[in-house]
Amino acid sequence: SVLRYYVVYALKRGRPDKVKAFFELAAEKLLHQSSEWNEWFALPYIRTPARDQRFAVFFCAEWLDMLHASVCNCLEEVFANVPLPAVLRFNEDRLQRKALEAENARLHIECERLQDVVKGHNATLKTRTATPVKACPGTLESSTSGDGNGDQSSHIGQLTSKISTVQATGNPPASMSKRTPTAPSAELTCESSPRNLTRVSTPEIPPTHDSARIHEVADDCHAGPVSEKEDVMRVRSQEAFSGHTGPVTRCLFSADGMDVASSSEDGTVRIWTPGDHVSTARNATIYCGTPVISLDWDARSDKLLVLGTVLGGLKVWNADSKRVVADVNVGERVVDLKCSPSEAVMVTATCTAKSSSKQEGCLSVWSLKTVRKLHTLALGAEPPAINAITFNHNGKIIAAASDDG
Repeated sequence: SVLRYYVVYALKRGRPDKVKAFFELAAEKLLHQSSEWNEWFALPYIRTPARDQRFAVFFCAEWLDMLHASVCNCLEEVFANVPLPAVLRFNEDRLQRKALEAENARLHIECERLQDVVKGHNATLKTRTATPVKACPGTLESSTSGDGNGDQSSHIGQLTSKISTVQATGNPPASMSKRTPTAPSAELTCESSPRNLTRVSTPEIPPTHDSARIHEVADDCHAGPVSEKEDVMRVRSQEAFSGHTGPVTRCLFSADGMDVASSSEDGTVRIWTPGDHVSTARNATIYCGTPVISLDWDARSDKLLVLGTVLGGLKVWNADSKRVVADVNVGERVVDLKCSPSEAVMVTATCTAKSSSKQEGCLSVWSLKTVRKLHTLALGAEPPAINAITFNHNGKIIAAASDDG
C-alpha cells in the first residue's frame, strides 16, 4: 500500500517520470511479489488515471485515510514491543532505586511501630496478671464469730438472687448500680479472715449490647473499662519549617517523596527535606520578587519545579543543578498550574480582570522542553475564572474548577 501511494502521489504531482523510474528499478521485485502489479505498469501512460475504474479508489481521500491509520497502528505495535534502549533506562532505574529506598524507610518505621505495640500489649498483660482479685466490701461478708457457715450461705443466696435479676431484666438492681458486671464465667473470692477463704463461682452471664467490653474488678471494687484500641496513625516525628516570612500558598512533595517545595506570599519558594535520613543536597531558596501562588513538580523527571506568580511570571527550576532554566511572563495572574504525568507538557490556569466584578480565565498548554505555549484550550464565549486544575492518572484528561461553580 505504501508503494502504491508513492505511485499515486507522483501522478497527482504531475511526475510520471518518477513513476517510470520506480517501475524500472523495482519491476522484477514487484512481479515476483504479486500479480496485482501487472496493471500498474500501464498507469503512467493513462491520461486520467483518477477516472479509471481500476485505479479510481486509490485516488480518493478515504483510501488515504485508511492507509494513514493502518501505518500508525503498525508503528505503534512495533514501538510497543521494542525494548527500551539502555541509554534511556537510566532515569527509570534511578526512580526505581529511590522508590525502593523510600519503601525501606517506611517499612523500618512500621517495624518500630509494631514493636512498640507489642511491648504495650505485653505490659498490659503483665499488669492484669499481677493484679490480685479482692472481694467487694458489702457484697460477701463472713463473720469471724458465731456460725460463719450460716452467714456465708445467706450472703451466697443474696448474690445468686441478684445475678438472677440481672439475667432476667438486663439491668442491675439498685444495690449493684455502682458496680460493673464481670466477664462471663468470672470467679469472686471473698476474704473473711486470713485463715478462712471462700470461693463462689457465679453463673455465666451472657454479654449484652450495652456491655460489649470486658471490665476488671479493681482494688476498690469499682471496675474500669479496658483502654481503647490504640490508633493506627502515629506521629513518629514532627518538624516545623519556619523559613518563610509570609503566608504559605502551596506545599508539595516531590514524586519520590524525598523533597518538599513550599511557596509563599513573601516572594520565595523553598525546597527542603522532611527527615534527617534524606540528603539535603537539593535544598534551595528561589527568590521571585512577587507572591508565588502556584507550584508543581514534574513527576516524570522529578527534578523540575514549575512556579507561577501573581504578576504572570512563570519559572522552571532545576533542583539538581540549582538554577532557573526558564523564565517567561504570561502577562496574566497564574492561578494554578499542573504538569502532565505522561508527557513533557504543563497546563496553566491564568486569570485576567475585565472589570472590578468580572474576571476571565484561560487554560493554556505549554511545552516543558521549550517553555513555549503550544495552544489555548477553549472555554466558551465568556470563559469563567479558573481556580484549580488537575490531570488524571495517565495525563489524558484535564479537570478544571471554575469560579461560576
